[in-house]
Amino acid sequence: MTKYHKIMMAAVLLGLIHFALVIVFGDKGLAELYRQRTAHQRQLADNDRLERHNLVLFGKIQRLRSDPAYIEAVARQQLLVRPEEIVISLPAPAPEP
Repeated sequence: MTKYHKIMMAAVLLGLIHFALVIVFGDKGLAELYRQRTAHQRQLADNDRLERHNLVLFGKIQRLRSDPAYIEAVARQQLLVRPEEIVISLPAPAPEP
């Protein structure tokens, strides 16, 4: 092998090492891809958790709109009604035509 070939092989090897480092650690390299995937999975988990929480809240809203016993229980939990007081629930007014 001549000196020229050795220099060329070293240059090609350095180029390949540089290329590999850029692929792994570059701005859009494998490390960034892994970080983005991890963030995406975390975001999906947060979305699922929030969706379940929203369903629970939606159920509570529906019960507060239609279940007088639940309304009374919530009012008592929040100390809005004393035990000796009477809760009167009036029907919603009819919509105007």
